[in-house]
Amino acid sequence: MLEVDGQQFWFLSVHLKSSCPTNKDIHTSSDDDCQTLWKQAPLLADWINVKRDSGIPFIIAGDFNRRFRQLNFEGTLWEVMNGVGPDDPIDEPWVVPHPQTVTRLCPTRKGRGTQPIDWIVLDTALAGGFAEGSYWERRYTRDDIDAAQNGRGLSDHCPISIDLDLAG
Repeated sequence: MLEVDGQQFWFLSVHLKSSCPTNKDIHTSSDDDCQTLWKQAPLLADWINVKRDSGIPFIIAGDFNRRFRQLNFEGTLWEVMNGVGPDDPIDEPWVVPHPQTVTRLCPTRKGRGTQPIDWIVLDTALAGGFAEGSYWERRYTRDDIDAAQNGRGLSDHCPISIDLDLAG
C-alpha cells in the first residue's frame, strides 16, 4: 500500500503472459499461451476483488501483453478484471485503462504494431483524478534501442506514466 498526501492506494505491477495479445476468448482458446494467460486471470481478478472490498483504491500497471484497445476493451481478461464472468456484459466498469487513445511510439518494439500492451489501469475511485493529456511514454536513444533489440538493454518496453490528482 502507498500513501500520498494522506490518500492511500494499492499498487500492483504486472507482467502477464505474452503471445496471446488479440484473442478475446482466452477461456476457450486451445493455444498454450492463451491458456497460461487464462490461468493468470483469476489471480488478477481475486486481487482486484480483495482490494475493492478493502475500500482502498488501486492502480495496476505494467505489461499486460494485451491489445485491449484493439479488442474494444472486450474479452475474457477485460471481463474478469471488471468483475464479470466470461461472455457476461460489463454493466459498471471497475477499472479505467490508460492510454485510451494514444498510439504507442516506443521504438524498441518497432515493427510490432502501434497498439499498446503496457497499461496503467485505475480503480474507478482514482480515475477521476487522471490529468487529461498527462499520459507520457519515454522514448529511448538510438543506443538504448540497439541495446534493447540485442538483449542488452534494461527493457524492450518504454516506460509510461500518467499524472493523478489524489486530492480530488
